[in-house]
Amino acid sequence: DSFNEIVEIMKLYATTAAKIGKGNYDVPVIARSDKDLLGISMNNMRADLQRLSRETEVRTWLLTGNNKLNDRIRGEKQLGELSDEVIALLSEFLNAQIGTLYVRENGHLRLTGRYAFSDAVKDEILQIGQGLVGQAAVDGKGKLLKDIPDNYLKIRSSLGDVKPTNLIIYPFKYEEEVKGVMEIGSAREFSDLDLELLDQVNNHIGIAIHASQSRQKLKELLEETQRQSEELETQQEEL
Repeated sequence: DSFNEIVEIMKLYATTAAKIGKGNYDVPVIARSDKDLLGISMNNMRADLQRLSRETEVRTWLLTGNNKLNDRIRGEKQLGELSDEVIALLSEFLNAQIGTLYVRENGHLRLTGRYAFSDAVKDEILQIGQGLVGQAAVDGKGKLLKDIPDNYLKIRSSLGDVKPTNLIIYPFKYEEEVKGVMEIGSAREFSDLDLELLDQVNNHIGIAIHASQSRQKLKELLEETQRQSEELETQQEEL
């Protein structure tokens, strides 16, 4: 009887091990006593594999988000186009339904990127320190919010305007200086992992926005130089 019981236990452990080997880490492993070394070892192995699998999933998810954003911001894009693509990519990747992106210009914040939001409820220009977005530009820190003020953000869809219940407000930087602030709203609760992704892509966004602004300024300077040159030629001809 004891031998047959051992055989049955070995069969059960073999079946359990096969399931664990296929990635089913929720299968229970019950050690029959504190002397059941095989059962205890299998249970520890299952827990370790489950932890490693979760860590691998997290790393893969973060890497995928980084790669997708880098692909999206590659190339010489105008500020508006770049801002729209950044906020759209992040909103979609985080399973959010709405997003806005403000860029710091001339001492204030200007709305340059939009994703599925109702125009009537947002200011195009915000002063530094004004509202939640302006304050994030001062603090330089990301925030997770659950209690969103009424009419703060509304999701635009074919079904009408809907209020999100959770919000991430996240400033991005260039050379340790706040370059702008993103808002991402969702009907689901955001996680610390969502913030970790934004931490990782922070500098990439800041560099891309700064490069776009620099190209625009250079273009304006060249146009101004060309205009002045044409005016000078006209004046010389008149003289």
